[in-house]
Amino acid sequence: MVIRQAAQPAADPQRAQGADRARQQVQAHVADAEVDRQRQRHQWREGGPVRIRYAQAATREFLRDPFHGREALLAMEVRELGDSSLAVLQRKLEHLAIEFREMALVDAGLPREQKSSVGMLLALRPWVFSLLDSLRCAARRHDRK
Repeated sequence: MVIRQAAQPAADPQRAQGADRARQQVQAHVADAEVDRQRQRHQWREGGPVRIRYAQAATREFLRDPFHGREALLAMEVRELGDSSLAVLQRKLEHLAIEFREMALVDAGLPREQKSSVGMLLALRPWVFSLLDSLRCAARRHDRK
């Protein structure tokens, strides 16, 4: 989008300055919107080397920083679940990820000062904490004696 200046100069210098400021604000908004559109179009190949490398580095950095303030949430639960409960949770997390992406698309048109960069990491898989696993192994060895 190109914004053109009027062919004839404004008679009132204050009005001309106001028009210049308004034009600059519109141009900045258009530039921000274009950057947002480019970000939306940028997608890495699923399972590709760049995406894998980025995901590893971003996950480490994301979890390394503290989760403070009212806008932050870190919740980790480790429990034993049946297959059907695990499948239900996986579906819910997939829906949450879709909702997150949809909200980002809706908010893409907002001015930059009304948005914050937000990271959301969803993870779910069978897992045993290594410390707990080593304690279980030690207990089994002790029981055998």
